[in-house]
This record gives sequence, structure tokens and C-alpha cells, in this order.
Amino acid sequence: MDDEGCYVFHDLNTLKSYGNINHSFNSAVKRAGIRDFHFHDLRHTYASHAMMSGEIEITTLSKLLGHKSFKMTMKYAHLAPAHLTKAAHVMDKVLNPPTGTKLVKLNEKGLSDNPLVIFTVSGFALFC
Repeated sequence: MDDEGCYVFHDLNTLKSYGNINHSFNSAVKRAGIRDFHFHDLRHTYASHAMMSGEIEITTLSKLLGHKSFKMTMKYAHLAPAHLTKAAHVMDKVLNPPTGTKLVKLNEKGLSDNPLVIFTVSGFALFC
């Protein structure tokens, strides 16, 4: 890679990649007494925490991870209930308009006589 700072593990002076760090990683894991832990587990942890933060869109995470298939990233979607909650709140606002909002029937042309119409659904209009 030619872009400055593109490597996670690089020499701070030269910005060049350290190359294969598997030996160093495996030695550290062994010294720490950790069993059944692999370097790729760090990638999974990163993706999981990104989704659980609720701050990163799944499409963005897919790009960050370099997944060729969006389906591969979707395995992390269950960790992000925040986006479901946000969608539910949006629909709650749509289906439960604020006090003072009225439902009126549209005329035969599908228009409202009220200029403050928010949106129309099945021949009715919501306005404030």
C-alpha cells in the first residue's frame, strides 16, 4: 500500500508494514496463557464492537472490513439492535403524529385544501 498510515502494524518511522506478525502474536498469546485465540478473532471483535456501538452503518463496516460480499458483514447485524430501535422510533413518529395533527380526507383529485399537509396515505392526509 502506498497511502500513508494504511497499515495497522507498521514502523512509526518508515510507515512500512511489519509484514507477518503471526509469530509475535502467537508468542504473546502463549505468554499470556490464553488458549484457543487466533489473530482473526481480533478482526471479529473489532467488527462486533463496531456494530454494538450503534454509530457505524453496516455498509460502512463492510467497506472497512473489505468484505467482497455484503452477506459476509450481515452476520454482525444481530449485534446492532440500535438501528432497529431507531427505525421503530421513526415509524412511531409517522404512525403517532404529534398532538394537534389532524387526519383529513383528500378531495376527488387527491389534493388537500390545507397547505400544511405533511404526507398522504390511502386518500387521507396528515397536517398540523
